[in-house]
Amino acid sequence: MKKIISFVFLAIVFLFSLMTLYTSLSGVKYIVENTSKANNDIQDFSPNINKVLKEGFWHKNEIINFYSFGERLLGRRASNDRKYYRDSSNIMHIDRGMRNFSSFYKDNAWLSNYCKEKNIPYLVVQVPEKGQYGDEYSKKLDKECTTGYIEKLRTDVFSNNDLYIDSFELFKNHNLVDTDIFFKTDFHCTTLAELTEVTEIVKQLQARGLNFYKPEMVLDFENPEIYEKLNRKFIGNLSSQYGKFYAGTDSFVYYVPKYETDMQRINKDGIVYKTGKFRDSMLNGLYADSKNWKYFVIDFLDWPEPYYEIHNNLAEKGPNILVFIDSQSMRAVTYLSLVCRNVTVLDPRYFNAENNYFDKIKNKAYDAIITFATCELWRGLTYL
Repeated sequence: MKKIISFVFLAIVFLFSLMTLYTSLSGVKYIVENTSKANNDIQDFSPNINKVLKEGFWHKNEIINFYSFGERLLGRRASNDRKYYRDSSNIMHIDRGMRNFSSFYKDNAWLSNYCKEKNIPYLVVQVPEKGQYGDEYSKKLDKECTTGYIEKLRTDVFSNNDLYIDSFELFKNHNLVDTDIFFKTDFHCTTLAELTEVTEIVKQLQARGLNFYKPEMVLDFENPEIYEKLNRKFIGNLSSQYGKFYAGTDSFVYYVPKYETDMQRINKDGIVYKTGKFRDSMLNGLYADSKNWKYFVIDFLDWPEPYYEIHNNLAEKGPNILVFIDSQSMRAVTYLSLVCRNVTVLDPRYFNAENNYFDKIKNKAYDAIITFATCELWRGLTYL
């Protein structure tokens, strides 16, 4: 029996050695073929070597799935480095370390005062944190979330704002639980969660006198006569190294309007580069693939562009809104644009000294300004 076990062990070692050799040869082949193109600068092609080594690994996905199945059988919840954790609801968490919110605090105060001077509403949507949910271990993993920074936002930062949506409280009021709010395998919220935020945004701005385009119809997302609901198989960025069996898989949901839509996306140079119905103008084409696993989060809007606009040709009497976003609100802003005349989108993650686009457009006439972005990813409006 011992001989059989030893033989099986040696066979497995030999197999993995062959796989490693194959992958290494793929990398070497890439280096040889591209050395002359790289002008002897390893930085020109070293990222591609890494890509070859990852994507060229023999049956990579199957091996990852086999490994994750074993980890699940053994009941392991945390990765070896304790960076990733699967909670009791099978939702993946990540230890994001120490975070700096100083730029967000400063800019939020400036934007609040700016809107008061312009006499327009300023609305902040506080994006929910996974650390507010889950079991005790996952809450400890996201230490800052449970040791004061969210409370600091509520009391020291947002208390003086014109309008404020705490999504944690909003979801609680709508009886949404963690599995309704978050993907199991991804950092982002579900489409249901983002649409719940959209409905609340419209409600609060209506109370301040803004008139939206057909809100009763557009916000009726679960009505099958108004929206076609598409479900796509999805594994997010927190499970890419764990495969299908560790936390399971997700369903990514689209709501495609059945009513007439006529939209435009306009880039920072004023060029209309997408136009037409919702599918053609507001999505980037990933939705059409119902068989393969795609990262559908980026099927909405223009990641990673710092500035662009969305124009709704059918909503001439709707509001003109400026929104600061990141990837946590790309779907929300997509659907918000269906009730607005124009939405100007700024993504501070990609701001720098050369392209502070807010400096160029801050004197335009807006009916409201919204900040709907994760505090820690805010790069800062450095010219303020």
